[in-house]
Amino acid sequence: MNTNNYTFFNKFPTIKADEFFLREIELYDAKNFLEYMTNPNVVEYLSEEDAPTDYASAIDELSYWRGLFINKRSIYWGIEKDKKLIGTCGYNNWSKTHKRCEISYDLSYDYWSQGIMSKVVSIIVEFAFDKMGVNRVQSTVATDNIGSIKVLERNNFICEGKLSKFGILNGKEKDFYMYSRV
Repeated sequence: MNTNNYTFFNKFPTIKADEFFLREIELYDAKNFLEYMTNPNVVEYLSEEDAPTDYASAIDELSYWRGLFINKRSIYWGIEKDKKLIGTCGYNNWSKTHKRCEISYDLSYDYWSQGIMSKVVSIIVEFAFDKMGVNRVQSTVATDNIGSIKVLERNNFICEGKLSKFGILNGKEKDFYMYSRV
């Protein structure tokens, strides 16, 4: 792909799956977003700056994710089920020059262990390879985040190595793994 001639998507790419819908994040999602993001299980592996604590910070976070598409930098979806935002997923970093992107995601605790995030990751990884022109999707994940590691491994991501003291979560230095799918 010649990145100099690359055209970003004209319209937000929505995706319908059997039991959920991947769509553009809207600011009216802030109430549901804040509700599930205040669950300690959901934010355990997020940095403090990524975990909203009130309605205003939920709006700020959703505005950031929305802005990735609006500013033609990347794509980040809201996961909707039963007409309610239950999670978000997408690419917080998309390098068109290097043909790679970094995936991240979150999901309401009420929907954990139902295979939803594994399906979502499968769908958006295929989207990245087929529609975004990347040849690498990567993810950094805390070494003790077993749930997220399982999601990545179910989707054929390979652990490339450990990043020592890569991030600070809940005030503690954490090691992370670098996973990728090529």
